[in-house]
Amino acid sequence: MKGIVLEKHDGYGIVLDEKGNFHKVKNIDSLVIGQEYINNSVFKFNRSLVYKVASFAMVMLFVSFGYAYAKPSSYISLDINPSVELKANMFGRVIGVNPLNEDGKKIYSGLKLKGEKEEEALKELIKAAKDNGYLKVGEDNAVAITLSSNSKNSEDKVAELEDELKQELKDADLGETEVVVQNLNLERREDAEKLGISPGKMLLIEKLQSEEQGVSAEEYANKPVKEIMKAINEAKKEDNTETKKEKSNSEEINSDKNATTQKENKDKVKNKDDKVKNSNIDTKSKKNDDNNQAETKKSSSDGKEGSNNKEGKDKK
Repeated sequence: MKGIVLEKHDGYGIVLDEKGNFHKVKNIDSLVIGQEYINNSVFKFNRSLVYKVASFAMVMLFVSFGYAYAKPSSYISLDINPSVELKANMFGRVIGVNPLNEDGKKIYSGLKLKGEKEEEALKELIKAAKDNGYLKVGEDNAVAITLSSNSKNSEDKVAELEDELKQELKDADLGETEVVVQNLNLERREDAEKLGISPGKMLLIEKLQSEEQGVSAEEYANKPVKEIMKAINEAKKEDNTETKKEKSNSEEINSDKNATTQKENKDKVKNKDDKVKNSNIDTKSKKNDDNNQAETKKSSSDGKEGSNNKEGKDKK
């Protein structure tokens, strides 16, 4: 067997033969990485073959890096109306851009975002949106950023994007812009694709549907984020008003119940007092009657005794 020594370990070595097969051989003192190995003997150092092996390893390294660089690991959608989705790799670099509507195509036109960091690409899109009149100084504006990823660090990434976006809006004199930051997994992103809308708008419409019945995705699919947010806020106000009204009615009912209960308790106490009073009167009246009867009996007894005494005197 003939080959090149690739690795050397305690007790054994690894040899690559001419056919590309790896062999485990006994480690001898003269075994040196890069030398030619024939059967159990080690011969001269073969630089050419070592360079070939090293080159092959470098090629495999670049192929692996290239695959990782080209593979998307997250998607970031920017919604204003326009809507644009960025495709990013594990290194945080933009590897694809997908305008999701005609307005999105308009602000993306002329921009070179591939290869840029996610944050820088978002800043470029914000500038383009302002230049094209989709974000205006002094007016009500709303921007939604939605990260679609299965990464465990997605929440931290969303927080970073939010900070970068708010700073960019502030620098563009758009600091009063309402910023909505959302996060969802890749499976939910596929649901948005089926509906034909961005993940960000899908989440906002779902929030509106939870606040107001009868809302359809088609109704708000092409509306600006600020209109969707306005509808959500108005629905929340109505809910709060209804809640306050129900609470007020409940308090009034409870107040009436308390007043009725208090009146009933007062009446019970009064009736009890009246009963006690009447009982006292009856007791007193009975006592007077008993006294009168006693006096009458005594008077009758005294009269009878006096009459008997008189009769006795007359007989004498």
